[in-house]
Amino acid sequence: MALAAALPAHGASVIETRTAFSNVQLSVRDLAPDDGIAANYAIVPTSYTALSSFAALGPNDLELTRYEDEAFADLGQAGSASISAGQATTWVRTDGSLGSLETFASFPGPSPAGHLYSSGIQYFRVDLAAHSELWLSGDYAMSISRQGDDLGTQSANVSMLAQLSDQGRTVQEDLDLWARQDEPGGQRSGHFNLGFANDSDVSTRIYLYMTSGSSTYGNEPLAAIPEPQTYAMFGAGLLLLAARRKFARK
Repeated sequence: MALAAALPAHGASVIETRTAFSNVQLSVRDLAPDDGIAANYAIVPTSYTALSSFAALGPNDLELTRYEDEAFADLGQAGSASISAGQATTWVRTDGSLGSLETFASFPGPSPAGHLYSSGIQYFRVDLAAHSELWLSGDYAMSISRQGDDLGTQSANVSMLAQLSDQGRTVQEDLDLWARQDEPGGQRSGHFNLGFANDSDVSTRIYLYMTSGSSTYGNEPLAAIPEPQTYAMFGAGLLLLAARRKFARK
């Protein structure tokens, strides 16, 4: 069943966001073809998909924010889930394969001053051989739509992140889309390509994250709205900590 068909009915005014990764794949390049060590990688046979959402009131400042409501859902390797926090309703779906992360968020309006935030994350661990370079590539799509006349001065943002990291290094691609105050919304799509080199003589473990976050900022002056990544990275960080705790026990 299509994701949109399963979503609840909305009122007259609403901001809706959608994100999807597609055609995501891993490849490897040999950094030392003559060393007798074959370049390769192996996905550890566990993955993790989760969804979080929170509602906050007060200034758009993480140090001053007062959290009114929050929710969290753990999908394990595959499945779909929906959660609600404040006025926000969020759905996430994945079949467990790399990059199969699709999210939808609904923010009815008008909302009080403050913000609503929702985030989905997919997490994998990858063992990368010595003298190998891992490449993560794929396509992304995101959209924001505003429906109705009762949204006040709400602004909306969608952020997507693809990241490869180990204990000391991180490479990532940050993507975002804004619909500020009375702007009608829009869409963005494209391709990403990330490379992570292991030039050491031993294999290393890489942490692979795919995240999508959606936010609305209610009825405050535009100057008070933070940069797109501020809340997106905060919410994704909460999910990453949960993922690391989950796998630290394995």
